[in-house]
Amino acid sequence: MARARSKYYTNKKIRERIDKILERNATNCANLGTGTSLDLKTREAVEKAWCKMAETILKLDSDFYISVMKNTDGNFLIQYRASEL
Repeated sequence: MARARSKYYTNKKIRERIDKILERNATNCANLGTGTSLDLKTREAVEKAWCKMAETILKLDSDFYISVMKNTDGNFLIQYRASEL
């Protein structure tokens, strides 16, 4: 990724929106299995929520999306896409 091209590093509003999305994902992961109101109950629900969030990141900044998704298991992305059909 060319850091200079990424809106995440050049546009404060985009960065704030992406940071909120990443924080929401971290909250979902941290609360999994806690039984709190923030617990999505299953790993699959957390992964599905992450896929929707990742799609939003893609729309905001495709360059940053690539850097985020390079560490995401492609198999669960395929399963998510299949479940949407």
